[in-house]
Amino acid sequence: MTMLQSPSSAPLALSAAAPLRAVEASLGARVARMGLQEAEPAAAGATGGQLLELLAREGLCREIWHRWQMLPGEDPAARAVLLEQAYQALEHSPTPASEWAGLREICGDGLLERILVISPASLRRYAAGDRRCPDAVAARLHWLALVVEALEGTYNPIGIRRWFDRPRQALEGAAPLELLANDWLPEHPGPQRLRSLAEAARGGMVAS
Repeated sequence: MTMLQSPSSAPLALSAAAPLRAVEASLGARVARMGLQEAEPAAAGATGGQLLELLAREGLCREIWHRWQMLPGEDPAARAVLLEQAYQALEHSPTPASEWAGLREICGDGLLERILVISPASLRRYAAGDRRCPDAVAARLHWLALVVEALEGTYNPIGIRRWFDRPRQALEGAAPLELLANDWLPEHPGPQRLRSLAEAARGGMVAS
């Protein structure tokens, strides 16, 4: 089976014969974790077309949605490829206005402040829309949304919160939070390493 992947994310297992519903489910989970409008129905089983239409309304993946509409007839393989492209595109599309609420619910403000390296006052202002979220903070928030998305298949919210504080052999005894210091960005080595660790959990390989 061919694996389509981006350098910084775990791949979505696809091939020309991959079941379209599996790709739709993965895209729906990412849409839901990003907190986009009508995300919960999407996660509950929206079709690929419904997901792409939703994203296009949010200003995302419009070209992919256009190509989806232009595809002749059914063609599950071609449609799966377009959904994979949308899945990967969302990796590079922070949506802070919609991502705050779900991550505050799962992580709690105290942990979010530590992960994002921001003050309690700044978190409240950014989340409420009273102050523009700086690009660097938006990038960290989106990175966290992708990490949580990967962990959700294995851990419940309590387990996700503990994941960040627990020392791990895979990190030479360090806790994930120790790799998120100062003005870190998702492309830095520490956060990249944590993405890989979280994606391993998605694949059922829970690192100690």
